[in-house]
Amino acid sequence: MLLLELDTKLISLSKELLEQFIDYFNLELTFDERLFYFYYVVSLQLYLFYVEIYPEKLMLTPIAIPDTLTNDDYISSISREIKKFCQQFLQTTAFKKEFTFDSHLAPIAHSMFYFLLEFKHSFKLKIYIQYSKKNYGEELIESKIFQLFSREHLDVTSKISEADFIISDSYETNHYDTPLFYIEDIFNPQIWKVLIDKIQQLLFLKSFNK
Repeated sequence: MLLLELDTKLISLSKELLEQFIDYFNLELTFDERLFYFYYVVSLQLYLFYVEIYPEKLMLTPIAIPDTLTNDDYISSISREIKKFCQQFLQTTAFKKEFTFDSHLAPIAHSMFYFLLEFKHSFKLKIYIQYSKKNYGEELIESKIFQLFSREHLDVTSKISEADFIISDSYETNHYDTPLFYIEDIFNPQIWKVLIDKIQQLLFLKSFNK
């Protein structure tokens, strides 16, 4: 709280940077989350002021973490949007100060923005269930799934076109190239084990892709 009340160039720039970041990415933050984000933004500015990095070069450097140097569409799209945001911020901010440039610290800004976006990244795996062999089959499958998984990241949809995953007792159900799990016997524990493993795998992948 005391940081927010300080009237210094560093704090003013951090406030400006955070507000533009929130607006650009349409983030909905609680007061506590804003303080959490502000801490990291101020930390970035401390690097800029006291480690003497030229901010424009630092902020426009692409993510340089080996684990993120992939062709993954989600990561690539985040990297592009972060770069656009940095360009926009540097064009609009009144803060103009020259720094020497230390390339080994160049990924700091991009990495921080990537972390802050991932911190608020929400996702849901949408499942379509179709079971015709028993009139209560669909309800039983749904009930069992939510005994094991939270509704926070999992949803059952009535529209097959919106589904990320299809559970069905018919191979003819899928006309959308959506992953399909064929379930013949809803009382077979071995079939359920394979199904649960598949849902876990899809949730894991979904957590890295919007």
